[in-house]
Order: sequence, then C-alpha cells, then structure tokens
Amino acid sequence: MFKVLKIITISFFLLGSGPVAALTLDLNLSDESAELKVANQGGILETQFSWIHEQDHGDVLGLALHMVDDANPGGSRLDMGIGGRVLAVDTPGPDGLALAIGGYFRYTIPNMNRLGIGGDLYHAPSIVSGGDLERYTQWAIRGEYQILRQANVYLGYRQVRPDFGGGSETLDSGIHVGLRLNF
Repeated sequence: MFKVLKIITISFFLLGSGPVAALTLDLNLSDESAELKVANQGGILETQFSWIHEQDHGDVLGLALHMVDDANPGGSRLDMGIGGRVLAVDTPGPDGLALAIGGYFRYTIPNMNRLGIGGDLYHAPSIVSGGDLERYTQWAIRGEYQILRQANVYLGYRQVRPDFGGGSETLDSGIHVGLRLNF
C-alpha cells in the first residue's frame, strides 16, 4: 500500500512543482501524536503532503490538491482551500486507502491582525474507501497567533476517525500545539 502512495506522492509534487509562490511547513504535537504538513502553493492550486503519527494507533499519510484563495477580498482575511485528499491509513490491525473531500479555512480577526482561527474537515464515504477502511473522517479547529510575518503558533484540537467496518475507531483525538512557517 505504501509503495503506491510513494509513487502518487512523487507524481503529486512533480505536478505541483511549477512556479512556487509559497511553501508552508506545519508541525503540531501532542503527548501521543505528531502531524507534519508540507504544502506547495503556486497560483490558485496547492499540493500538500501530510503525515499523522499516533504512537499506539498508527499512521495516516495524505496527499491533497486544493484550490485556494482569499474568500473575502476587501475585508478581513479569510483564506480557504477546497479539494480532495488521498489517504493511506495504517494501523497495527486493519489498513486501507480513501479519497476524502473537504477543505480548510484560516480567518484573521479584524483589528487584531495577529490573532486568527482556523480549521479543516475531510470525509471519505464507503464508495471511495478501500482495503479494510469503510469510511474516514478528520476534523480540526485551532486558535492562532502570528509571532512573525511568516510564522504562526497555534493551539488546536484534532479528531481522526477511520471506520473499519466495526464502527468508527478514534485514531487520534486531543489538544495539540503547533508551528506553521511560510517561505
């Protein structure tokens, strides 16, 4: 399964390796899990690689393609990305692949241009899930603070729930702290 994802990853970043307008590195940690995201944005398309590791329950690798833009031009900054994510879920027991649709948002609070909120939501129903995976849902919400022009810190909550046919299992759930760097 991971060989297929490796081929898709290489192809994905070659697809998005045109002119790079922005490269983002995002890392967040909790006591039992870590998430790493690397995004390459060129124009209105963004490619993204993500990896969630939970020490007892396994890993989720993801490749995403989003259409991105400022959804509120002329007002407070509201960055949004909408698209899909190919996911590989690998647990000590069952594993599987899924194609999830969803997106993310990041809103900067007016008159408090260093504070913001953000979040994401992705869902894959059974029709686009394979292997042992019957469906997949992941969501997160966070509060952010811009410490430098190109660096944000945040505190958030994330839940990752794959369903392997015997009901949804929580692969990761809890509070995390993170750092996002824009290059």
